[in-house]
Formats: sequence, C-alpha cells, structure tokens
Amino acid sequence: MKRLWRGENDESRIRQRELDRLTEREADLHSFLYRQLQSHRPDVSDVFFYDMTSCYFEGSRCVMSALGYSRDHRSDREQIVIALMITPEGYPFYWRVMEGNTQDITTIQDMIEDVKSRFTIKKCTMVFDRGMVSNENLKSLEGETWSYVSAMDRDEIAISGFFLAALPDPPTLQDWEQVMAMREFTSFDEDQLLYFRECVDGVNRYVLTFDVARFQDEQRMHQKRMEQAWIDQKNESLAQAKKARRQEILEREIQSMLKRKRVKTFFTITIEPNTRKVLNKKGITREVNLSN
Repeated sequence: MKRLWRGENDESRIRQRELDRLTEREADLHSFLYRQLQSHRPDVSDVFFYDMTSCYFEGSRCVMSALGYSRDHRSDREQIVIALMITPEGYPFYWRVMEGNTQDITTIQDMIEDVKSRFTIKKCTMVFDRGMVSNENLKSLEGETWSYVSAMDRDEIAISGFFLAALPDPPTLQDWEQVMAMREFTSFDEDQLLYFRECVDGVNRYVLTFDVARFQDEQRMHQKRMEQAWIDQKNESLAQAKKARRQEILEREIQSMLKRKRVKTFFTITIEPNTRKVLNKKGITREVNLSN
C-alpha cells in the first residue's frame, strides 16, 4: 500500500483555510471581544486608543498589498496596513486590514461609522496621533458627540492664538525657569523636568507641555547649527570690504540665514556700526561705513 505524506504545502493550505474562516467570522469576533470587555468594565466605551501599523511582504501575491508608507522602513516592499482599536488597558477588540497604500488620515470617518453601528457607542473619547488629524476628521468626531485627544502639528500650533498668548516670547537657556513661573506653567514631577499649562478656547481644551531636557538639547543643537562660523565669516568679509554696506541689506541677510537654519525664534544678532579706511585705485584713502 502506498503511504501518503502530508507535505509543507498541504499544511500551508490548511492554515490559509483556517485564516479564511476567521476572516469570515471577524465581525463576530469583534462583538464577542467587546462584550467580554464590557462585562468586566461597563464603562469600557469611555476611552479608546486608535492607531495603525504596517506589515510588509517578501512575496507579491497578496491581493491587498501595495507600496506605501512603511513603519518598518522597507519602502521597497509591498505591505498591508492594519488599523487597531484598544482599551486604555491595552485590550484589542476592533481591527481592520486595508490596502498597503492606505493613508492614516483617510480611515477615521469610516472607522467612526463602523464602530458606532457595530457597538452602538454614542459617546466616547478617541485618542490618536497627529497623523490622523484633519478638519474633516475632527468635525466627524464632533458631529458624533465624540471627544478626542491628539497632538497638534507644527503648522496648527503656529496659527493658534492660545499658544502665543500662553508663551509670547520663546524662553532661553538663561531665563526658562523665570518664563515658566511668569507664564503660570506647573511642574508635572518632583524633578521639575516637565511643565504644563492648560488653555481653554471655546469647547477645545489644550495642554501645552515644556520638556526641560528636550528644550536644552534643542537649544544646544540650534547653537551648534549656528556656532560662530557664519557670523565670523560675515565679519571677516565686512572687514575686507572696499565699499560701504547698507545696514538694511545686512539685516535681510541675517534674517534669511536664521530662517534657513530654523533658529529665527531663538537667537538675535545685533548689528554694530563700524568704519574702516580703504585705499582706492587712485591711492586715495577714504572711510567707508560698515557694520559688524
């Protein structure tokens, strides 16, 4: 009698069939997990964390895989995108597998409708990162009477009036402690390494934080970017100049340099009037107005 052996391909097909069955029951799994969480904590729907990740493939036969933003830094591989919703304790109960080129920001509105219909959640607070923030997404959440907690990106902070009102002048390495006290920032820990201040603008509540260690590191980085190289080079060129230099032109050059090096809000360069004697081609000495 011929003996039949189950090969690796057979085992792979069995696993794939099981995964297909799980996919077919995915909605039932979501509901079961949510009911279990709700039985242990009735207020489970108060707060949820929502985030996305990616998983890349070495092969190319996955119908959902596509090139996209890779969290694994493998932009050369096709991937799928996975959205996951968890409780503050870290228990997952809802997920979605999407095409590999799906952008985070495009998933919020569909997720709201799906979760609302499946679990009849009328009110909750969503926590997500700033990669999912857009006016449309925030309006969708507000329209559902859902609250949200998220970080703001640099552009949003720059145009927000509350930020300038709370911290009109950037602190320096020399005066940051005085600025924190004067602007009513509160120390978050005993070591005074993190400060915060709350601001309310209409229905929105903002929390500004000031990380002392990060601030000091960034200040040193900004200082290193500038050093004295550019200033010394500019002073040297002015010292060798044979024509007068207008102060307005120097000011524009300085502002352009500060903006280019992204240190405009951290440093001020003072221009001091100066003169030097210059010998022209006819051998006549004259004084020219310069600035240092």
